[in-house]
Amino acid sequence: MSPRGPVETRRARTAWLTAGVTEGEEQVQTHEIGKRTYIIADVDPLDVDGVRTVAVGTALWALGFVLLLPFYGRLKEDGHTWWLWTCVAGFGLGLAGVDYCRRRRRHRIEHGEPPPLG
Repeated sequence: MSPRGPVETRRARTAWLTAGVTEGEEQVQTHEIGKRTYIIADVDPLDVDGVRTVAVGTALWALGFVLLLPFYGRLKEDGHTWWLWTCVAGFGLGLAGVDYCRRRRRHRIEHGEPPPLG
């Protein structure tokens, strides 16, 4: 532990974290939980409605299925054909998820609701 007390150490650390901020800039938000100080970044979320995220996951399940197809014989010999069917299930659920996220986004736009806070 440092020669200073825990409260002085936290104050010094918070002062160090916010030292580069000048007047007119937004202040850096920090939260202290226990002995740790967390910096909260003021950035917008990248994908608030989830369409892109679910679509990428769905495409990865489809890619996994395609990449496993050449090994069907070996998968069958080893009793691992369930890997293929897991990819098919992931792809199917992903399609349902993309449809759900698109309908949710369309509903929010039509009703003028603000996007979720990330």
